[in-house]
Amino acid sequence: MSDPTVANPSGQDFIPRILPVPAPLRDAYNEAEACWDLKDEADAALADAQAKYDKALEEYEEAVRVWSEAHVEIEMREEREYVTMGEDIARWNARHWIPGLMQTEVTMWRAEVALRASVREVEDADQRVLELGRKFAWANESFERWYQPYLEAERWAQRGEERRAHELGMQNEPIEQREEEFEESAADREAAQREIDANWERYEREGPERERQLKEYLAKLKIALDQGKMSVDELEVSSGEEGEEMSGDEADEMSGDEAEEMSVDDEDEVRAREAEADRAHRAAVWEEFQEQSRRGKQAYEAAAARAKQEDRDKDAAFQAEFGATWEELQDRRAEAEKKARGDHQGGDPPSPPPPPPPPPPRDPGADARRREREARRANFAAGFYRANAGHQDTPVPVSDPVQRWYTYAQRALADYSQLTAFPAPPVTGRCSSMACASSGRSLQACECNVRAALDRLSVDQLSRVRRSFHPDRFSACAPALRAQFQQMAREIFVVANVLYRGRTRRPSVWQADPEKK
Repeated sequence: MSDPTVANPSGQDFIPRILPVPAPLRDAYNEAEACWDLKDEADAALADAQAKYDKALEEYEEAVRVWSEAHVEIEMREEREYVTMGEDIARWNARHWIPGLMQTEVTMWRAEVALRASVREVEDADQRVLELGRKFAWANESFERWYQPYLEAERWAQRGEERRAHELGMQNEPIEQREEEFEESAADREAAQREIDANWERYEREGPERERQLKEYLAKLKIALDQGKMSVDELEVSSGEEGEEMSGDEADEMSGDEAEEMSVDDEDEVRAREAEADRAHRAAVWEEFQEQSRRGKQAYEAAAARAKQEDRDKDAAFQAEFGATWEELQDRRAEAEKKARGDHQGGDPPSPPPPPPPPPPRDPGADARRREREARRANFAAGFYRANAGHQDTPVPVSDPVQRWYTYAQRALADYSQLTAFPAPPVTGRCSSMACASSGRSLQACECNVRAALDRLSVDQLSRVRRSFHPDRFSACAPALRAQFQQMAREIFVVANVLYRGRTRRPSVWQADPEKK
């Protein structure tokens, strides 16, 4: 006896038989069909809800657009009426009151209209000014925060200058007190001042000549030292003799000038040292500012790197958790299919599944619809089994090749793991369409021929074909045939799904009835 699962449905000696199915497997099959029906209804409800949402969104956008256009039109009309009213009033005044008032009134009304039109620009300018003010305040705050060390250094330098000035004033106080004790008269002070001025003028007049003589003398001494004609001791003796040769007045004058020059040089040297110290302090403050900026930038980069690493770790953990959950789901599915195959081959009745958890509370309308749907399915299943109860032993031969293929496919696809030949529709060849002729398909028939064959099935048969030829169901086939069978099943599933939805599509309540317009 040949295997009925691999029989050729197109042969003349093929007689389809409906094998007896165990009750637990039939219940499981009915439950699976109910689940698929629920999924179809959920998909249809989701599609309807999405369509309703899209239409509502379009209507809302259209209403907003119409409102905005109406608002703009109302504003423009108000402005035009405002101008017209002003011109009418001006004309009436010119006709009945003073002729020269018309131009003044028109100018006034136009100025007010221009003022009203520029209010929005003024507000925008105010907003920009406020934004720039906030940005400037933020920039000023940042500058003060980073420039604070330099300002502190400036304050310390100013305090040092004040302290030095105070100490210098304290040093000059005894001299002033001494001058007050002497109680010099105004004439004596003027005479002393005149003498000081005269000495200073004489110094300025004779200073260049004395400087030139001193430079010449120093040049001669340098030449003598370079030639070796004079030793250092002789130089000291000669300088001492020249000092003795000077008169007392000249020596006093030279000593005063040298002391003044030495005091000036000392002050310049002190100022130079202070300037150098100030520059060094400013450079230190700038280096410290650069170091703070560098540390702040490094801290920001480190924080950004930590944030990116945390994001990558979270993504990796999510991917790992998702992969583990997916593998666990695949393992559970494989174990369930393996257990179902073992129960079917061994003949032992499977253990009853655990009772499902209680559903969440729903509204009374949903419960009524659910009870009505369950009663309809129960009546349909009872009628189906009553109609097929008398035909299990002596099936009625079917003359339609599509019906014979449907019966053969449902029997062959009862166990996908034992499938060795794909139950293709009893059609071959391609139509005259260029699209079908140029498309690559796994089946021998094109999409148009497959649609013509499946169109001869009823709605219930299309629903079963759509579920039976779903590509995911063929994942239990042998690895060598899995990819090919899934591709061929996908081509049949697409056509069956389109035909089924076209026959079961319900008119939407959101679509307007053209007869009621």
